[in-house]
Amino acid sequence: MDLTAEYVLAFDTANEVIALGLGRLVPAGDAADCRVEVVASRRIAAHRASNTRLLPEIDGLLAQSGVARGQLACVCVGRGPGSFTGVRIAMATAKGIASALRLGLVGVSTTDAVAWGMWAAGIRGDVAVAADAMRHEVYPMAYLIGENGPSRTGITADRVLRVEAAAEELADSSAQIICGDALAKYADVLACEGKTMASEELWTPAGEGLLLALQAAWRQGLCDPTDALRHAPGYLLPVYTRLSDAEEAERRRLAADGDPRNLVTGVQGGIEFRPLAVSDVAAVAALDAVALPTDAWSESAFADELGRKDRTWWVAYRVAPGRTGAAASAEGQPVGVAGGLIIDGDLQILKVAVDGAFRRRGIARRLLARMADDARNLAAFSASLEVRASNAGARAFYTALGFI
Repeated sequence: MDLTAEYVLAFDTANEVIALGLGRLVPAGDAADCRVEVVASRRIAAHRASNTRLLPEIDGLLAQSGVARGQLACVCVGRGPGSFTGVRIAMATAKGIASALRLGLVGVSTTDAVAWGMWAAGIRGDVAVAADAMRHEVYPMAYLIGENGPSRTGITADRVLRVEAAAEELADSSAQIICGDALAKYADVLACEGKTMASEELWTPAGEGLLLALQAAWRQGLCDPTDALRHAPGYLLPVYTRLSDAEEAERRRLAADGDPRNLVTGVQGGIEFRPLAVSDVAAVAALDAVALPTDAWSESAFADELGRKDRTWWVAYRVAPGRTGAAASAEGQPVGVAGGLIIDGDLQILKVAVDGAFRRRGIARRLLARMADDARNLAAFSASLEVRASNAGARAFYTALGFI
């Protein structure tokens, strides 16, 4: 690391505030001794104005701290979960800054940053963070805050729950203190009997929490803010925990009437990819019966998968040049289908079937890529599947994709 480039810039806009921090990186021979010294920490109210205020606030922080851009060694950004727009603002800005300055980009959890803020405020014991997910939903996470910091407990994967379901979990949990900006709307539901609400100033992350979360990840070997190559900006993905409103609406409509309209995601090599619709079910079942005769699903089994929020299904159609969407699908037959279940942070691949005449053209790989993109948005961080030990071709394929 360039000894003159020793600072990390951290920010988050997943909530109605701009969390902004500046820290000094102190590497050590033993990762457990690495430190991020807090130079400055801010929490700035920015109701629906993060997109216009973030960069000026960053410039102001650097100027007031006497730190030039050339002294930055890393950018740290809150990946969410939170407002979709807010998460995108922070992620896009972080990638732009890191790319322009050729810095590494490290992401940390927004809810973890809130928990670290509680730790810094002296709170200890079992706590819960409930972040506002809009649509009468919250992002809940339970932590045990000890002297060395917070650690996730219970279900540790990021997820979204209806407010009432989250309240039931809280009532049955050992958490004594509740924090998070969902309390601004739902305190009367979430603040169960025997639970205490944290001070309102702790409900959203601050720069200090982001820097502490980064320090914890560094000490655990999960990141190295001094290694720009390891943390190339293009690698970092946001945490959404669900599809966007528009995507969910399209999937519901496809499950109801099957009209693909504008949901085509592009044609590659004469193959069109789009989410599985009810109108595809019969043809997909026929394809599966030929491609995987010993493991074929029935039409009713495929139909039962449609419309579920914890599923991702994609179909590949062969199309003629210049033909896309409903017209192309009506004229052609599916040549591939793949689907999976997202549960507890894992994409469990249920089915990958490709017409024998269209194998070795990258169709299965591209179907899996679309499933993985959905799964990431639904907070999955791993993928798993079962494959017959005797199926050498399939095992080689999945090994090439990084499965072990």
